[in-house]
Amino acid sequence: ETLQPGQSGTVASPITFGAYGSGAQPIINGLNVVTSGWTSETNAYYSSFAANPQQVFEDGARLVAVSSKSMMTPGTFWFDSTDSRIYVRMSGDDSPSGHTIEVGERNYAVLLDGRSYIRLDGITLHGASIGGLNLWNDDSGLVVNGCTFEWNYDAGLLYNDARATTDNVIGVTAQ
Repeated sequence: ETLQPGQSGTVASPITFGAYGSGAQPIINGLNVVTSGWTSETNAYYSSFAANPQQVFEDGARLVAVSSKSMMTPGTFWFDSTDSRIYVRMSGDDSPSGHTIEVGERNYAVLLDGRSYIRLDGITLHGASIGGLNLWNDDSGLVVNGCTFEWNYDAGLLYNDARATTDNVIGVTAQ
């Protein structure tokens, strides 16, 4: 799910999201794993999907979007808006079973609309359909430190003025 705090922190008590202890950065993932429901159809497989996912990953590698089923080659996907289906053609031209298929499900990994005094510290925001983090509305006292933004379709970090952001890694965006 999208991390969307229900309230703001305060100057004296900001709300902090981050890692506890040692190890890898926590990941807020905009993708969902599709584990079943794949049907074979002429070198591709499809599954029901309500909305265009913008991006699809096979075992962590991003598939290329194509604009029609006839354009599908190994390592591509297509969204059929008429029948609400997502088609994948695996890189090895095999079945999705035995692979991890992830599809874009959420617009944002973190949405802080109008929230203030929030701190994001050392987390990864991955795979959102629009942006990893949206800071567009009237919010203040936000700190983003040591975060990684990767494979967010439109942008990793969306903001409309100077913010307290330090030591972040803006990774590959999908477009």
